[in-house]
Amino acid sequence: MRTIELIESSSRKLSILIGSRPGAQYAGLTDREVFERVDRKVQAVDAFVKRHDPDIIFTIAGMSSEAESLGAEVLLRDEGSPVVKHSPLHGNPDPSRLVPISLQDSPLCSTVIGSIRVLSERYPDKIVAATLNGPLTVVGQLLGYDRLLLLSVDDPQLVKELLAPATCRIIEFLNAQIESGARYVHVAEPTGSLLSPPLLREIGLPYLQELFTQIKVPNHLHMCGDVSAHLGVLAQTGAGAVSVDSMVDMKEAADLLGVKMAVCGNIDSAGKLFSGSPEEVACATRTMLEQMASVNGYIPASSCGIPRLTPPENIDIFTRTVRGFSA
Repeated sequence: MRTIELIESSSRKLSILIGSRPGAQYAGLTDREVFERVDRKVQAVDAFVKRHDPDIIFTIAGMSSEAESLGAEVLLRDEGSPVVKHSPLHGNPDPSRLVPISLQDSPLCSTVIGSIRVLSERYPDKIVAATLNGPLTVVGQLLGYDRLLLLSVDDPQLVKELLAPATCRIIEFLNAQIESGARYVHVAEPTGSLLSPPLLREIGLPYLQELFTQIKVPNHLHMCGDVSAHLGVLAQTGAGAVSVDSMVDMKEAADLLGVKMAVCGNIDSAGKLFSGSPEEVACATRTMLEQMASVNGYIPASSCGIPRLTPPENIDIFTRTVRGFSA
């Protein structure tokens, strides 16, 4: 099923809340506890689902899962997502140094896979999402983002040789999450917006296309930042939808992406949702729904991941406004 078909088959207007991190706050858990154990991750997501009844359930996944499974040493923190402490590519960007370990031997990957299995069984009538990082983002984690950007200009062939094994690992992680019960896929490729559109087309696009050819369920590609100039490239990825940040004009994005690709966004996660009043969130959501009322392939969504300390009443009013809207 394509993402457009998911929208058309739904009995109500779908919305997407990217991530479930506020659930850790509701459950009284540190981020470290959530990333260490399947049961704690499920406890946090369960708290989020019971409070907000999202249409699509996201587990809590960090940005470093695939990097860890490719040999990186990852640092867990009580507050904040895991970060790469040491990478096999630090000091020597030789692709042969990327030696994958079993996904089950990667704590970050295994807890994501395990939590999806439990959540899919616990919520059989809900859609549970797989969460992946895009190839450029995985390589950026391993190299360091500054080094990735320099090499993209100075040695694009080397970057491609690193993207190839990273993409293979991402696809393995995808398949493990699908086999565990995921019926939607969120691909986060924030690093793509750091490249110029020509560089993204040359270096990143072939690997995104390879990834999306393997995704057989509804999905979206999320890219942070102002990607207005990148939309022509994103339209060629094969993604079922593109999820855009708050800086992007939604109507223009929908027009450029065309009728075969859905578009998601873009109520500001770090702005209105995080620090606005419920009234301001409701107003921004209604305005967006009215603007996009003529676009069949539109999914109202948060502009990016929802911060842990987002006021729960703001999340509630976003969902209620979407479900109560009629054009």
